[in-house]
Amino acid sequence: TSEEGEVKTADSQIIMSELKEDGLITIGFNNLLEQTLEMELIDLDGRQVKNLTSDKVYQAGEEQVAVNTHELSAGTYYLLIKGQPNQLIHRIVIQD
Repeated sequence: TSEEGEVKTADSQIIMSELKEDGLITIGFNNLLEQTLEMELIDLDGRQVKNLTSDKVYQAGEEQVAVNTHELSAGTYYLLIKGQPNQLIHRIVIQD
């Protein structure tokens, strides 16, 4: 499972949903303004495990990104969301 959580900044709101049965985590977020975001999963050592988006422009409003967890080992990862000027980190725990 993943942890539910919410992170807010001046220009976005990130809401994590639960891990679904089909091995997908849905990352829902609400941008208060249009911005370019990079999203990646990193492991506990800070290494990139999976690149989710690279320099993608997200419009203001609600958006979602699905993360396939089938190829990931059980453990703790961090979702890193890089925008301008903010950088958000959210912990995700994947269990067998």
